[in-house]
Amino acid sequence: MTSWSDLRLALRGLRRSPLFTTVAILSLALGIGANTAIFTLIDQILLRKLPVKSPDQLVMLFQRGSHNGSNMGGRMHSYPIYQDYQQKAEPLAEVLCRRLVAASVSVDNQTERIVAEMVSGNYFSLLGVSPALGRVFNSREDDQVFMGHPVVVLGYDYWVTRFARDPSIIGKKILVNNYPMQIVGVSAQGFAGLDPAESPQIRVPILMKDAMVPDWGWVHLDDRRTRWVQVFARLKPGYTVESAKAPMQGLFMQVRGYESTLPAAKDWSQMNFVIYHSALRAFLELPDKAWAEFEQTGRIQWASDLAEIPQKFGVTNVYAELGTSFANSAVAHPKFCAALVGTLIKGMGVDHVMWGTDSVWYGSPQWQIEALRRLEIPEDMQKKYGFAPLGDANSGTKQLIFSGNATRFYKIKLKAADNTRMPIFSEDRLAALKSEYAQAAEQPSNLRYGYVRAA
Repeated sequence: MTSWSDLRLALRGLRRSPLFTTVAILSLALGIGANTAIFTLIDQILLRKLPVKSPDQLVMLFQRGSHNGSNMGGRMHSYPIYQDYQQKAEPLAEVLCRRLVAASVSVDNQTERIVAEMVSGNYFSLLGVSPALGRVFNSREDDQVFMGHPVVVLGYDYWVTRFARDPSIIGKKILVNNYPMQIVGVSAQGFAGLDPAESPQIRVPILMKDAMVPDWGWVHLDDRRTRWVQVFARLKPGYTVESAKAPMQGLFMQVRGYESTLPAAKDWSQMNFVIYHSALRAFLELPDKAWAEFEQTGRIQWASDLAEIPQKFGVTNVYAELGTSFANSAVAHPKFCAALVGTLIKGMGVDHVMWGTDSVWYGSPQWQIEALRRLEIPEDMQKKYGFAPLGDANSGTKQLIFSGNATRFYKIKLKAADNTRMPIFSEDRLAALKSEYAQAAEQPSNLRYGYVRAA
């Protein structure tokens, strides 16, 4: 009987749920390693019709694309990435998560199968929904301890049909999936949830996951590989879906880069992970601002986290690639550039920092090569932060960064005769390209293409 009820609930949800079918979408294609992911913000017309506070500010977040892990439903996220959005997303005033599940409720020895919703503690406060009776959840009381909040908020209609508007229901003990819980409130009349077509009868704090889905023992709150919660947010005043695009793209890209090192670097110890741009969001963390933060804290956002991975997690298969992060800072703020390189070498080791130029965007890489050859970490920074000197233009440190680490990483032998010969047609094409380059530029060129930040 339970399985048939669950099936009917699922089919009814598929048939009746029109939510998020007409959308204005921002699709951001982001490559992390071999994976391509799409992060999407949805400004949904239906959200604006909900009886909640400032519905025009509500958006839904989701991602599509290849993913190392489990996808447990449509438009889902892992719980840790929900926390990342909540703590680090500049355009978002507040973020909530939710998950609809089937559950059994027993009251006075009468059991029925219902739709329940697991929600974050800020669910009601973010939406501006007040209780009709008792209280609703809040982050301080209901979002602190795993399996420590066995409380229930009834939907208004369920309170009417199941409990006949009984005001004494507050404080009553019930069983949810045979787990003892206490009713603490009833949500406001007219509030059916974020998807009115599939309105839950009860809501329970998401930290009670193990009681609500006891057969999900393999799903852990700290697991970044399992997507199982939907995420909604309220935009900060002044932000629109369009203006939130760039900062959310940057955050998502950095989170994905970070996830490629944890815990996969341990789980896949036979693989190597190269973190492009050294995890720095070069188009958002501008050198002047990043330098000011470094002087105050001794840390560089994201890059310091990357540099600490080997020591924190005992892995040796994570590498930092300099790329645009070096190019931008070397031009705009050499001292910050020195701090970035020093941080990476100190944390990861000089044998785990690799050269990159992104020259497909900038033209000749010669000016970046010259910049690193001339770069040195000032003595005061060496003493204050424990950075090792980079040395002169041809120092061993710079030779490793320029080529030594990459040749070892990609198993390239230094003598051409030791390498496997390429097919004849490839050699001919490469020879032609070399000849064209030699004719076009007999001397190294520092010409840079693309965008240059004005002073």
